[in-house]
Amino acid sequence: MPTARPDHQRRLLDLQARDTAIDRIRHQAAALRADPEIAAAQERSTATQTRREQAQAEVDDAGEALAAAEHAVEQVATRIQRNQQRLDAGTGSSKDLTALQHEIGTLGSRRSDLEDAELAVMERVETAQAALDESTVGASEAAGALGALTEVRDARLRDLSGEFEREKAARAEVLAGIDDAALVSLYEKLRSAHDGVGVAPLQGSRCGGCMLELNPKDLAAIRAAAEDAVVRCEECGRILVRA
Repeated sequence: MPTARPDHQRRLLDLQARDTAIDRIRHQAAALRADPEIAAAQERSTATQTRREQAQAEVDDAGEALAAAEHAVEQVATRIQRNQQRLDAGTGSSKDLTALQHEIGTLGSRRSDLEDAELAVMERVETAQAALDESTVGASEAAGALGALTEVRDARLRDLSGEFEREKAARAEVLAGIDDAALVSLYEKLRSAHDGVGVAPLQGSRCGGCMLELNPKDLAAIRAAAEDAVVRCEECGRILVRA
């Protein structure tokens, strides 16, 4: 049975308390980083931003289509005006003037069709702009909600980081008071094998680690062991520190 100074064994309980606190902080930080509410908010923000980008692309496309439609109407209108001026001037043969009149009529029909198409594109632009406005509001709201959640999370992570550093410093101080590498090594080995708990106090006849009652024979052997003997729970194998 290994031995270690009783005060070093008792300090193991302080070391365990610091390690338990550090494990708790790490678990809480990991849970915050994997917060499903924030993940869902991120998905919503990404989705609304994608919709806004799509709406912006539709506005841009519709705007280009409107510019093209306006240009087409303007070209026909300019040609009608030029032909009308020639017709009003009466220059040219009768055949030429008749041809101008016919072309003006044809161009008038063409302009009417182009203006109808222009109106349809204007409606498309209006619809696209309304969708963009709506998606912009949605994206802003989603980004704001995500930002608020992230701000709270980051503030809590900063607090946990401060706690973590304090616990690390406290652990180092406790560890410095245990001048027994073999005892610490055994503790670390058991802590790794038993869910982070390598040492526990003997609480009456109960192990403070697994919380099981020790049988009378094992309990008697523990109580009869030398003061510096490193005793362990027969149920879970953890180091037992006697008062």
